[in-house]
Amino acid sequence: MESQIIFVMKIPLVKPMTYDLYQLYPLPIQKDNSSYFSYIEPKKPYLLLSITKTQYATFSTLLNCHEYQPERYICSDLHTMKTTDQPSCEVLLMSPHISHIPEDCDIKTIKAIIETWQDININQWIYVLQRPTTMTLICHEEKDIIEDVVIHQTGVITLADNCKSYTNLYFLEPTDHAGRNLSFHVPKVNIIDAVKCEEEDKEENYPIIHLQPIRLANVDLNGLKFANKKLDE
Repeated sequence: MESQIIFVMKIPLVKPMTYDLYQLYPLPIQKDNSSYFSYIEPKKPYLLLSITKTQYATFSTLLNCHEYQPERYICSDLHTMKTTDQPSCEVLLMSPHISHIPEDCDIKTIKAIIETWQDININQWIYVLQRPTTMTLICHEEKDIIEDVVIHQTGVITLADNCKSYTNLYFLEPTDHAGRNLSFHVPKVNIIDAVKCEEEDKEENYPIIHLQPIRLANVDLNGLKFANKKLDE
């Protein structure tokens, strides 16, 4: 034993960098109570951003990520970029100091009659409503409470465990599972102002294309690009 030398080597199996995982949704914003909605189309549906805000990566699926604990992942084949070298639209919009839409952002405008609800968390939904919509709220307590609430445009709604809600087209029912530790980030920039600037830059003799609104109900927000393709056709 005295003639042996023992080496103890620590080889890290993973990089020590910790990232926040974001699922990106295009958020249609209505223009002046019309049937026109503008939104930013994410390049990919998932964004990883280091907690130091110095490294990021985007990808299409979580197939290369293993969930070893609830909402904690280890990802392989992760090709990250520096936020200072190649900042993307999605990364720039995460900054609290952003004051305008970055040029790298892909802004789309669609003409549609929309009533859609996107499930984003347990008992939480994003809604996009082209018209003022009556939502009936029913809460079961010692004495049942029934209330009508008018909601419009785009927002997030959270239901208590003892409440249900419905509109003419949808029924929202909460689950009994414990909520996940999720947070939401909505960029504090006005996309409608950006669209106006683009319209003002057009030449006066630019031909006007009159679009008939398409009807979108129960559409996944990440599927809006297919609706836009339908308009293009």
